[in-house]
Amino acid sequence: MTIIHCVDHYMPQHMAGTEVYIHTLASLQKLSGHQVAVLIPHFEYYRPGQFRGHYQYDGIDVYEYHEPSEPLNRDI
Repeated sequence: MTIIHCVDHYMPQHMAGTEVYIHTLASLQKLSGHQVAVLIPHFEYYRPGQFRGHYQYDGIDVYEYHEPSEPLNRDI
């Protein structure tokens, strides 16, 4: 089975509860023989010039897509 986890952030940029949970789940699914990937947005205003498109984190394929939106007030 092919499984794609769609989340707002993923490791190594963010390491909090959701990221740890998704990484653990994806790793266990991969060990069970599934094809697993994570899909995340790339927010250019947070990480300018750092778009990779695809990378691997601890054996999990991570795909980025451009998210063109920008916060209305960057001072918040």
